[in-house]
Amino acid sequence: MFRKIVVLFIAALLLFNLMGCMYIPVKKSIKLSKDESVIQSIDIYCVEDAYYEGDVSGLRSEISPVCTLTAEQQDDFVKELLSLKFETEIYLLPMPMDGGYDYEGYVVSVVYDDGSYDLIAEEGQYSYLNVGNGSHKYDYADYCGTKDWSAWIETHIGNLEPANVPPTT
Repeated sequence: MFRKIVVLFIAALLLFNLMGCMYIPVKKSIKLSKDESVIQSIDIYCVEDAYYEGDVSGLRSEISPVCTLTAEQQDDFVKELLSLKFETEIYLLPMPMDGGYDYEGYVVSVVYDDGSYDLIAEEGQYSYLNVGNGSHKYDYADYCGTKDWSAWIETHIGNLEPANVPPTT
C-alpha cells in the first residue's frame, strides 16, 4: 500500500512538472525575406493600436509612415538593423499557445520592388511575399538589444525625411 502511494505521489509530481513552461531562449538576428539589392523603400510607422497576426497585413494601408528613408540612408540603416539581436524561444514540451505576434510602437517596413515586404517590430516580424496568392510568414522573436527599441528608432528618425504622404482624416 505504501509503495502505491509513493508511486502515485511521484507520478503526480512528474505530471505537475510537465505542465509548466519549459523552453530554451535562443538569440538570433533578423533576416530579410529578399536580397538588399531589391529594396524599394524603407518606412517607419508609429503604431498606437497593436496589430496582431490576423490583421497585420493591413498595417501599411491603414496608417501613414512617420518617416521614409532616402536611398542614401538605406544601406547603413539595413546593416544596423540586421546586426540587432532578437530572442526567440524553443519549447521543449508541446503546449497550447496564444498568438505572440504584437506589432505596435515603432514598426520598420522594408518594401521590395515586386510589392513584397517585411515588417519588423519590437515583439514580432511579418513577411509578405508577392507570389501566387501571396505568402505570409510570422516570427515572434522579441528585440533584446542593450538599447531600448524605441530609443534605437528615435536616434534614426532625426536623420530621416518626413514621409511624403497626405494627412489622414
